[in-house]
Amino acid sequence: MKKIILLLTAAMICATAFGQRKLKYKDIYEKIGQEPAEHTLLKLNEFQAATPEFPNTYVQAALIQWAWLQEEDPFLNYTYVKQLIYNCKLYLGLATSKIQADEREVKKNSTYYANLGVGDAKTVTQEAVLQTLNDILDKVKEYDEHVTVIIENFNLAIDKYNTCTETFKQIVGHQSNYKNLLVTNSSQLRDELKKLSRDYDSVMLCFGIFKNELANYPIKQYNQQLDIKPIDTYRLEGLTSSNFIQPKIPVWDYQGWVKEATKLLDGNISEIKNNSANDIKALRARVAALQAQKAETDSIQTVIPSNKLVNLTEKYDYESLLSSSLRYEAAKANLQIASLRSTNNIDNPEAFKSDYNQKAAYYYDLYLMDRNCRNSLRTMHSRINEKSLTLHEQSISALYGNKDKFQSSYKNEQEQELDKLQQQNLEHFKAFTVEQLAPEGISYTHDGKQINAAPVQTPLAEAVQGDYTTTYTCKNSLGIRYVAGYRKTGDNASTCFIAKTDGGDQLAWCKDIAFQPAGFNTVVQIIPVRSGGFLALVANDNGTNAKSAVISMDNDGKQLSKTDLTTTLFPTCFTYDDISETVAVAAKGKQGNYDTQSNDDAVLETLVLGQKQSSFSPYFKVTGKIADVVKATSGYMIICNYTNLNVGGKTYTAKSDIAAVSTNGSQISASVCDSKEEVRAIKAFKINAETINVTGAYDNLSSSTNSSEKPAYILLSANGKLLYKN
Repeated sequence: MKKIILLLTAAMICATAFGQRKLKYKDIYEKIGQEPAEHTLLKLNEFQAATPEFPNTYVQAALIQWAWLQEEDPFLNYTYVKQLIYNCKLYLGLATSKIQADEREVKKNSTYYANLGVGDAKTVTQEAVLQTLNDILDKVKEYDEHVTVIIENFNLAIDKYNTCTETFKQIVGHQSNYKNLLVTNSSQLRDELKKLSRDYDSVMLCFGIFKNELANYPIKQYNQQLDIKPIDTYRLEGLTSSNFIQPKIPVWDYQGWVKEATKLLDGNISEIKNNSANDIKALRARVAALQAQKAETDSIQTVIPSNKLVNLTEKYDYESLLSSSLRYEAAKANLQIASLRSTNNIDNPEAFKSDYNQKAAYYYDLYLMDRNCRNSLRTMHSRINEKSLTLHEQSISALYGNKDKFQSSYKNEQEQELDKLQQQNLEHFKAFTVEQLAPEGISYTHDGKQINAAPVQTPLAEAVQGDYTTTYTCKNSLGIRYVAGYRKTGDNASTCFIAKTDGGDQLAWCKDIAFQPAGFNTVVQIIPVRSGGFLALVANDNGTNAKSAVISMDNDGKQLSKTDLTTTLFPTCFTYDDISETVAVAAKGKQGNYDTQSNDDAVLETLVLGQKQSSFSPYFKVTGKIADVVKATSGYMIICNYTNLNVGGKTYTAKSDIAAVSTNGSQISASVCDSKEEVRAIKAFKINAETINVTGAYDNLSSSTNSSEKPAYILLSANGKLLYKN
């Protein structure tokens, strides 16, 4: 630092000193080597200012500068070294030119050239002096050439490495974690990775030139080696710069990191980005084509989102918006494809021949798929935020268009679409229910009399004598229809009848079933059994007490057995367990006049076919109609349409609602749907050990397949608790 100050202020000092004293060159020369070189240089500069044409002043100044240059460390003081080189060249040039201009100079002042090492005062020659000065100048130029290459490449390597560090910080600063960073796969990220790679290549190139030049022209003890360290992003590595002066320089392997990141971007990340969007687009196109063709999809397997793709997505973006989108789109496609099954095709006559209980199971599967769809949609929507939209902007834009619209309205639009599909499926279920239990426009002829397939609630007093009045109809698993009811035989008398079709539009047989000799006799319900044939619940109203029985008949209508019931209430429906051969009959009121407005006693009687001993549930009261009874996990469940209900001392009232009365013999309880709309139950199914399905209609049930009334789809738990209603 002292040398630098002296060099910068030399001219001013010399100018001042000259005015104060008269220097003799002999005195200056004799002090060379005996006093600090800085002092000598100041005196030389002072003398040179007074006698600028004296050559030896420049020779001695050049020798001092050359000595300093050889001592200085260019790695630490490169700017100063370049100044010394400049001074050396300047002084050597001036000395040479002035000696050449005066052939007698060396002879006149031979004493002052002795320290050049070219002879003493008597033997020194001009040629020898000029040659020595030229040799020193060549060494200065050689030093300048090598040091410039070494230091400038060394410094450039440092600058480029520091740029790499800053670029790396900028890249990893875009996202909170490395995986999220990769998932963005943005053009900005790609550009920054390319820049980092180029700059790191520059570091290696410059350092390589530096090392090669240093090997050819060693400077002091410098021999730096790079210690390249891999980057573990999760340990916050790669964020610090390095000291390039130390012998072993730790540097981060930015190039290796870029290669690994690029490999992931071109591999897994591109697969996520491209395949996710492509898979969803292909799925949508496939479903749209099936819907447009109105194709039946019985042979099409369930769509499963690629586990590899979902797992990859979750690997780089846990709880990913894109993976939840994949799951939702697959769930939606499965629901759409399942909705196109032949069993749901109301335009296909064969669909109406399939087993009704199997249809109920099919629509329950649709419900589960719809629920899965909506859950997946909610999950996807819960993951929509600015971060996720930024991460997956490419895929979101490709799949859903404007991301703002996707964020604000997509969920509502999808829910509306799911609602529409659900409504369509339930309308179809309603159509099948109507066709099963109340088909319009279907009639048969027997003995010149018309038998309508659709049940009617015509009191005996209003019926025409000799005519057939249908009270119940159903089909077995083969699509063969049974029609049953009563035929009026007198003013207050009727007989039961049961007719079986041939599977088409003709009757295979029609038979009167004798039950009681007097009063109103009718068939309440028929249950086809898996072993063949059917069970018929018959009832009699003699004006005082009701009588009822379950009759077992074969496929040809031959009576196999009759089991009388004990209850004196009029039966409304029953169920049958073919394993235990147990029937459970729900009964309400004492008369079969279809009165739903009176508040009547009701009970459930259970017994084994062919036996006389029965068991009863506790009695309860209901204003309304008992729609169905099903076997539950423990006991039975009676499905009631009610306006007033009293069960176990607890009263329920409604405008028109559905209740589930559960009983296991001695215990009884009720659960109500608490519907905001008026609703009526039509039929109940045991879907599994934990689930009962009740199908019906909001408002009043219409038997028309074109009815505008909304189908009701209700799910109850095994103990009657409401699980779901549409």
